[in-house]
Amino acid sequence: MPVSVVIVDDEPMVIESIRWGVDFEALHAEVCAAFTDSREALEYIRENPVDIVITDIDMPPFSGLVLCSRILELGSGTQLIIISGYADFSYAQKCIAYGALGYCLKPIDYDDLTACVKKAVGNINNGNGMAVQEFIEALYEGNKQALRGYLDEGHINETFYIAVSVSKGPVFCCYAQNIGLNEYLYLSNEPIPALDKEWLAGNPDIFGVSRSAEMVSCKELQQKACQLVYNSYQFFFYEKEKEFTENTVYDSQVMQKARAFLACPEELECLLLDGAGMNHIRMAADLYNLALQYMDEESCLYSYNQIVYRFKNFKGLAAYIVKELRGENEPETEYESGNRKFLELIKFVNANYSQDISAQSLAEKLNLNPCYISQLFKKETGTTFVKYLTELRISRAKELMLKTDMSVNEIGEACGFHDYFYFIKIFKKFTGKAPTVFRQER
Repeated sequence: MPVSVVIVDDEPMVIESIRWGVDFEALHAEVCAAFTDSREALEYIRENPVDIVITDIDMPPFSGLVLCSRILELGSGTQLIIISGYADFSYAQKCIAYGALGYCLKPIDYDDLTACVKKAVGNINNGNGMAVQEFIEALYEGNKQALRGYLDEGHINETFYIAVSVSKGPVFCCYAQNIGLNEYLYLSNEPIPALDKEWLAGNPDIFGVSRSAEMVSCKELQQKACQLVYNSYQFFFYEKEKEFTENTVYDSQVMQKARAFLACPEELECLLLDGAGMNHIRMAADLYNLALQYMDEESCLYSYNQIVYRFKNFKGLAAYIVKELRGENEPETEYESGNRKFLELIKFVNANYSQDISAQSLAEKLNLNPCYISQLFKKETGTTFVKYLTELRISRAKELMLKTDMSVNEIGEACGFHDYFYFIKIFKKFTGKAPTVFRQER
């Protein structure tokens, strides 16, 4: 069944030009209605949910941006494409904020509009998942041939500009791919413009962004994209900033000092609060893991997003680590019947493995000490809590791949992996294959 499309523009000639300029049939799409009045269009869409809406910005009785916002309120998952005579990039930013998949300037470049419609059709047919998963796997594996294929679909040249944002949705108006939880990669044949600082500062859904000043090739994409991810996460260290142009560097010497100071919390606190060389999100994650390992506790850090969500900023992380090393937590209490408590733990974990649980959150839920949970798991199972939870999730993921038609992305979510990039990494570590490859070979 073809994907349904509605075109909205106050100029009938523009509507007709879109009908003839885009080969909807070849894209397995069909224009089911067209309107010159935004209110009439909205009334139709409310009664007849459609897959794609192509709309102008300037038209009566209310603008295309208002139309998009009201369509989003319907929660129908409609893909939105905006066309406009306004070349000002601030309009493109507003369009993205209103949920637009693409932004095309008048006079319309029908190759660009066709590419937007093609991407929208792909999102709909794949539940916004399969193409994304395959792209992420190709990026993770450094599969240049597969990456080139995806870039060709997006009409991306042999060399191109890239950007990354840590945000709740796409930020830049160009070819975009979701590469992790709240992480987006952008590719463009043209330089990606800087964001308006005032607009950026006032947008709570954008945390950090970074752009490449130079063009990159497909061969360099994996390395450059990772660097921009690290750059974008600098907001964790510099709270008042959101756009970062300088490359952050992993300082191994600072990490060596931190490791040496684990036995001296006061000196470690001075090092961390001084902040010298500590502006790389992977350093923050490694520091957290090192501290827990030093205390014979477990690391349950699944992604950079998780450390940001839990600690908000680096000062919060530093304070937590120093407090833990000083032993300022409540003293561990004795529990009756370790087996009974363990059965309670296992029952809870087996029922809630799809949730974002850790030894710490489990301790809060069951009113136990995190150290006690770690010790109990090791005593009763011979393995750690983290390893048990991960093996449980991977085992369930393999089962769902073999017995259901759920998409790989849906399976990852259902098994507690809310960051697909991390899911690939862990799944391959346990099975030797990326998720889609495992499924294809079943």
